[in-house]
Amino acid sequence: MGTLVFVLVALVISVAFLALLFIVELVERRLTRPYVMAGPDELELNSYAREMAEEIGTAGYTPAGNFVHAKHPNVHGTIWSSPGRECIVLAGSGKLAGMVSRQTYIFSRLNDGRVMITKDSNDEGDGSGTFITKRVLNVHFPELVKEHYKRLNESASQIQLFDGGNTLDALLGIYDYRTQRMVEMGLAKFIDASGESWRHTAKGATHIVRNFFKQMAQAMPQRAQMNQPKVGAGYQPPRG
Repeated sequence: MGTLVFVLVALVISVAFLALLFIVELVERRLTRPYVMAGPDELELNSYAREMAEEIGTAGYTPAGNFVHAKHPNVHGTIWSSPGRECIVLAGSGKLAGMVSRQTYIFSRLNDGRVMITKDSNDEGDGSGTFITKRVLNVHFPELVKEHYKRLNESASQIQLFDGGNTLDALLGIYDYRTQRMVEMGLAKFIDASGESWRHTAKGATHIVRNFFKQMAQAMPQRAQMNQPKVGAGYQPPRG
């Protein structure tokens, strides 16, 4: 009897959580262009963002400035480009809904419009098929970029280099394209005439709920590294 009660309680909690997730995805306002540039004196990077920035710089990437999330200004970090312009890196952290978010993305464009992303954390996924994402959880930049270039080598003939203009503008162009595809596929809808803000439709929210289980399954083999100390946990800034 006790086992049955436990199963029923767990089932009710799970259903309630998924229902809440669905509702949140329906009502939350998203920004088509989620990031804006910030001056060097406008923010103070935390230990995660600072350690990642040092590792990205050591790997030979070119700094392209600091960014702030346009909707959640306590989320901020740095943006970089690779020497050959095949990659853009976004590394930052901050608090979302009271929880610490630490995320580093490596972006590379393919010539069919899709974007290869390798990142160190989970997310809500992308129902449009624009983002081809691999998540290598809780690792330092050398491990993350090694995995990304392994993927690039497998698709070498499809890589489309970023131009030499503004790096953040190039990244925001990716988000423009992805949002437009989501709207065309019925996964999202614009909520203003300018197209600056959007929300998921019921179809899009349903995809997010389904993707939750997929990411849970993908994370299971990485449990050991998820339990390792977080990047930045023991960070000591260089002296001098």
